[in-house]
Amino acid sequence: MKTKLISSFLFFVILIAIILTSSYASLAISKITGGADKKIENHIRPLNTLEGIPNGTIDLAFIGDSLVMTGIDPTLTEKKAGMNSVVLSSPGMTMIEAYHAFHELLQRQNPRLVMFETDVLYFGGNMDGTKELISDRADKAFPIFFYHDTWKNFFSKPEKPDSNVRGYTPIDSVYPKAPDMNYMRPTGNALSFSFFNRKIMNKIIAECKEKHIALCLFSSVCPMHYSMERHNALSIYAERNGLSFIDLNMPDKKVPIDPHTDFSDNGEHLNSSGAGKCTEALLEEMHSLSFY
Repeated sequence: MKTKLISSFLFFVILIAIILTSSYASLAISKITGGADKKIENHIRPLNTLEGIPNGTIDLAFIGDSLVMTGIDPTLTEKKAGMNSVVLSSPGMTMIEAYHAFHELLQRQNPRLVMFETDVLYFGGNMDGTKELISDRADKAFPIFFYHDTWKNFFSKPEKPDSNVRGYTPIDSVYPKAPDMNYMRPTGNALSFSFFNRKIMNKIIAECKEKHIALCLFSSVCPMHYSMERHNALSIYAERNGLSFIDLNMPDKKVPIDPHTDFSDNGEHLNSSGAGKCTEALLEEMHSLSFY
């Protein structure tokens, strides 16, 4: 009996050792290959962006999903505002992924300002985030289950990486169909976001205050995702938390977007022409709020 217990104990010790060793090997391979699927890419992309920048050189960080990745050009912030900036983004970024990107930013940089794009607040599952939280903690404890597909990338030719500048990926194509630009129709309704996403955003707010980092919410130009209902909810949230909120979708902002030439699809992502206009308009709003 005693021999069986010892054998069982040793078996589980060896099993855990194999899982942990495989996990960290998978993590290393994923960094080399760039990941094997969308979930891995979303986690690795902001980290790879930060690794290419010397520590302590970033003044401003834009955090968000693909609306930021294709819609904010950080080279313009240096030219127009004299601020070194970075875009930390991934397609369909969740709030947990946004928090991880924010956390990694603080480990490597000392930004004066963080601009947080609000579309991320509306991504995610149920209201309490139980599923996302369990999945995230399991991935962190045992990376082998998160990076399991990266092994096949190690033995295959990696795909050509996207052309990007400090996390910004320009798109030169023009979508032939213009989106409906009359999408911010007046209403008193408010479309709130989940309690779980609110909790993570509150954590980011608290950490920015603790480290004396200015934080501003902003909504990029996106007819497909934004509405007056979202604007109303985000305005209330920003006011309650003492934050500035810039909504470039509002008619009074007069961002000179041409619906026939400035989108790469039907109203979701800006192309490089639209990104330049969106970034310049955002910088003007930031200047009016004395962020630089």
